[in-house]
Parts: sequence; structure tokens; C-alpha cells
Amino acid sequence: MISVIIPALNEENTIATVVKTALDTKSVTEVIVVDDKSFDNTVMEAKKAGASVITSTKMGKGASMRDGLLASSQNIILYLDADLSTLNPDVCRIMTEPIINGS
Repeated sequence: MISVIIPALNEENTIATVVKTALDTKSVTEVIVVDDKSFDNTVMEAKKAGASVITSTKMGKGASMRDGLLASSQNIILYLDADLSTLNPDVCRIMTEPIINGS
């Protein structure tokens, strides 16, 4: 139902939390981390947390967002930042519920 796209660059300390929070949301069916050629363990941490990981075709957040959109399989897209270390577990539901319910 929902694809979550997370552009990331050198976010090994926070990416797993963001991925797991997104995956804990009932309506989220896929999480795609778009790596912008990180030098740290962002890719490994994202995969361990359950995300699909692709590498951005160009440097920059905008290009990463576009690449994630093109790789997604769902009709509803939610973008999250990779550095949201205190992400509220309800945020994905709160942001997408009105779209799902058509309100």
C-alpha cells in the first residue's frame, strides 16, 4: 500500500531506527533506502533493519528522492529523512491515514 523512501548519506547511527519505525507501520509494504554513496556502514545497517537499498544515480537529495520514487512499487509514497533518531512510531500512520481513507 505505501512505499517509504529514505534518502541517506552517512547515516549509520540513525538509519536502522528510521527503517524499523517505518516497517512497524501496518500500511507500509516496502522501505527503500537510497544511498548517496555513503562512506560509512549506512547500507549494511539499512539492510540489517529490513530495507531494500539502492544507490543513487547522482549525488544529491533530490536525485535520491527521484531514484527512490522510480524504484517504488506502491501508489502512495512517504519520504522520511534518514537522520530522524527520535522518530515517533505513529508518524507514518498519521501522515498517510488521510490519504488511505480519502479524507
